[in-house]
Amino acid sequence: MNDYIEGLKQFARNNQKSLRTGAFTLLCVGVVIGLAALFAYNSQSKLPNIVYQPTAACKLFTKEEAQELLGKQVIEQASEPTISGNNATSKCSYTDTKQDNFTLAAVAARNGINDEGVKKNNEEFAASRDANTTESIPGLGDQAFFNKANGQLNILSGRTWLILSFGSANDPQANTLDTAMRLAYKVLETQQLVSGNQVTF
Repeated sequence: MNDYIEGLKQFARNNQKSLRTGAFTLLCVGVVIGLAALFAYNSQSKLPNIVYQPTAACKLFTKEEAQELLGKQVIEQASEPTISGNNATSKCSYTDTKQDNFTLAAVAARNGINDEGVKKNNEEFAASRDANTTESIPGLGDQAFFNKANGQLNILSGRTWLILSFGSANDPQANTLDTAMRLAYKVLETQQLVSGNQVTF
């Protein structure tokens, strides 16, 4: 046994430099693996917690529906849902092809992607309602109001806050609730088909 131990000691003395290099290498590898794991954990923790899939605005307001309002020739502009915090926002707009005073039909959809996002949606929807410039619209979605200052109809329907514009693109203040309601009926009917939920309108 003593001979075996002495042999190990002698091996260690003869290979001291190599052993130190190997130990240092193992230490470096361990540090790299640890940093990689920490980076992966931090990256994972920063990912949004998507419980409810957001709906793209152009799925709620299709080109065919826009043509029913604007005519066969329409120009489309769309954006896929963009996530910020606990909410996702997308936009979809169509215009006719008139050169001067063209007509715009547009939908912006803001979805809560989790319960925190839904709560924030509800709170900011309520906060955006100015008693001096808005008119409550009963029986439309869960809550709704028309903003006379910018000609927009705001609807809270389930987890989605919809902002609808329909009328003159050059003078949105001239847009009326009646024209906005024509767009609202199409969007809410489509939302019912997309979500599978009963929508009030």
